[in-house]
Amino acid sequence: MGAKVQQRTGQAVQVACAFCKGRGKDPFGIMSKLAQCQVCLGRGKLELHEPLVPCADCGGSGVQPLSRLTCLGCGGTGFSSAKGAGRAAEALARQLEAHEREIEARKQEIAKLRKLVRALGRKPKTGGRSAQAGRKA
Repeated sequence: MGAKVQQRTGQAVQVACAFCKGRGKDPFGIMSKLAQCQVCLGRGKLELHEPLVPCADCGGSGVQPLSRLTCLGCGGTGFSSAKGAGRAAEALARQLEAHEREIEARKQEIAKLRKLVRALGRKPKTGGRSAQAGRKA
């Protein structure tokens, strides 16, 4: 249910990612079964600063209730920092970076496919209006 502290490193605490449950993969397989977790960026662990309080919005699961999105209260970490919303902002910034990388990869893939289509040449469509008009006559 809630995220658990794994290892203490001074003021920072290393915890298992609540959103992916420490697996480092997208827990819902939305993008792909191989897609990395958008909260921990595939590491399975997060380094947060003490004191940590389990998130009141998601109960420490990192998942926004009734959805498959990261929790808006904690950014998917499962914890809220008593110091304020700094951790959530950092988590959202990491999410944004991950989404931007995904978009760039998709753009490159689309460019390759367009180049391939141009190289193969475009074939005329069959079964369109012109073909139907010939059948009526």
